[in-house]
Amino acid sequence: MNAPDPVLLRQLARLYGVQTGYAGMGGEHVEANPDSVLAVLEALGANTDDIASSINLRRRELWHRRLQPVLVAWEGDLPAIYARVPAGDLSQRFEMRLTLETGDVIERRLSNLPATSRTTIDGVAYARAAMPGFRPLPLGYHRLELSFAGVSLRSLVIAAPRRTYAAPDRRTWGPFLPLYALHSRRSWGVGDLTDLDAFIDWAASRGAGFVGTLPLLASFLEEPFEPSPYAPVSRLFWNELFIDPARPIAPSQPEIADHSVEMPAEAAALNDEALVPYRKAMALKRRVLEAQLASLLPDERDAMQRYVDQHPRLRDYARFRAAGEAYGPNWRQWPGPARDGDLDNIALPEDAEAYHTYAQWRIATQMAETARQAREKGVALYLDLPVGVQADGYDAWRYQDLFVDGMSVGAPPDVVTTSGQDWGFQPLAPEALRRSSYAYFIAYLRHHFETA
Repeated sequence: MNAPDPVLLRQLARLYGVQTGYAGMGGEHVEANPDSVLAVLEALGANTDDIASSINLRRRELWHRRLQPVLVAWEGDLPAIYARVPAGDLSQRFEMRLTLETGDVIERRLSNLPATSRTTIDGVAYARAAMPGFRPLPLGYHRLELSFAGVSLRSLVIAAPRRTYAAPDRRTWGPFLPLYALHSRRSWGVGDLTDLDAFIDWAASRGAGFVGTLPLLASFLEEPFEPSPYAPVSRLFWNELFIDPARPIAPSQPEIADHSVEMPAEAAALNDEALVPYRKAMALKRRVLEAQLASLLPDERDAMQRYVDQHPRLRDYARFRAAGEAYGPNWRQWPGPARDGDLDNIALPEDAEAYHTYAQWRIATQMAETARQAREKGVALYLDLPVGVQADGYDAWRYQDLFVDGMSVGAPPDVVTTSGQDWGFQPLAPEALRRSSYAYFIAYLRHHFETA
């Protein structure tokens, strides 16, 4: 294959939002290898056999994108809105309907719109129509609908602050440590949320403003085995390894039932292991949690069901984990419908689905209680958020169209890692994420912000 024209390659890369270089360790510009740029473009759907034709095709695609799927109003200021329309439609009546996150609605009717630019595609004249925006908007997620000439276009309007966190007026400090290493005499070889509560108490007594820890997200601790907190099964669910089985099942109603848990003898011995005994600790906790599930009282089952009803994604996750136990850890090798994300008509082990449902309810309840107690003591809970997920995990399976196949995320060389880094997980597909109105991204941020 002949080397691509570097000018055309840069043009195509720009049209796909792909950078072709980066700043080196000394601040100098480093141009990426053309083969790498081609590989990225191919992974994003570009045809690199004929770059000139691909440039024209891409330009047509962008012009046919009538309204951007997402608009951002920084500090609630959206000064203008642009839509690509057939030039003959500029004189049509345009109806705008903005539904705020609060449910309030703003409506407008416009006509004879000005055009900021024009082009002809496949013999049809198009114009970039300009419409007045909205200001000020309350911060939040709002829905815009634009209708004209029998066409209806939709966009998510994100009214966002330029800074998401403002430091307190006074200096503050806090300890940061991995929860799995926070041992006590009651630990089962791994620190749990009750250990974290005790640590928060200690930190609060010494004037700490926060306590931080590594990600506490769901992991594969059986088959496959991948305990790294930075390669989670999902960024939407917690890791049941950190459940304290001895905590009351319903903290606000501890009198409901006595599910006393006597610490297994082998659990205490795990504290003496040289390495974190993930497998053994999880196996012991699962055994105890399954016994608790079997003895739940009707009121407790009702409480769990209410949680499931409020978190409909949980059933999907529990069934995914059950499918992994039935058909193997690589979902790409599951039966066709399951591989494609449909588990409705596939046989699954009910006990495994029930266990993962129960475990998520327990860990979510305990996480909420830990966060509540920390707030009462004036201590913020800080949780690390991983930038990627397991390729064999729930998120990559459920949101397959959002992840790019055949690539992994990394970083260019720096003074510490002079050959660069390969972090081993799939990147998100920027345009697919944008077309989905960032729903997955929003969901996993909200999952963290409920607690931390």
